[in-house]
Amino acid sequence: MKLLFVLFSLANLATASLLNQDPTVVYTEEFAPEGIKLEVVKSLNVFASKAGKEKRGRLKLNTKVELVGFNERAFQVRGTRTNGEGVSGWVSPQALTSKNPNFIEDFKKIYKRQLIVRDLIENHEVAIGMTIDEVERSLGLPTKTKTRRTAEGTSDTWEFIVYETVKHYANIRDPHTGAVYRKLVNTTKEEKSKTQVEFENGVAKAIEESEDHSRRGRVRSVAWPIIYSW
Repeated sequence: MKLLFVLFSLANLATASLLNQDPTVVYTEEFAPEGIKLEVVKSLNVFASKAGKEKRGRLKLNTKVELVGFNERAFQVRGTRTNGEGVSGWVSPQALTSKNPNFIEDFKKIYKRQLIVRDLIENHEVAIGMTIDEVERSLGLPTKTKTRRTAEGTSDTWEFIVYETVKHYANIRDPHTGAVYRKLVNTTKEEKSKTQVEFENGVAKAIEESEDHSRRGRVRSVAWPIIYSW
């Protein structure tokens, strides 16, 4: 199945607080801040932990749940129990359905991708396949941007320049004592490194770096983001 790749704004502050809860869980707000709703097709137990401990009741059939987070085996949701009361916890994805028949496999792909993206952002690195928002979270706001329009479409290029302040000194001889001392003459801001990221449809398709990075063995590309109607 050909996947559609579109992903834009992130809820940065909310995501940061969620990531502190459990680093082994990917939270919906990381990649879909508008939220994801799924439908209950099997009345399975909801558990307090992702390990399947402490039952909290069963989900009510034919109701909607809000997806909070997930790992490769279980979903964390907020929904309704069979008695009509609200419930939150972990449930098997087999209890749920989506407009996308392959949603379980796609969530597994999203899970693997988000863990890689988190690591890249933490180390202030970028990779082909990252979204504009992910690049911004990793490197901050660009030094400058440009847009290129052709018959094939539009592409954007972000440029990130890191400067360092260089102090310039001169040897000055004291006319009275004859002593030579070092005096600060001026300071200049000089380019230390430059990174250019070219985006197509909001996703990085090319990266050019002027610096000889020490992390050449690290992942330099990730799977493109997966998002469509759930």
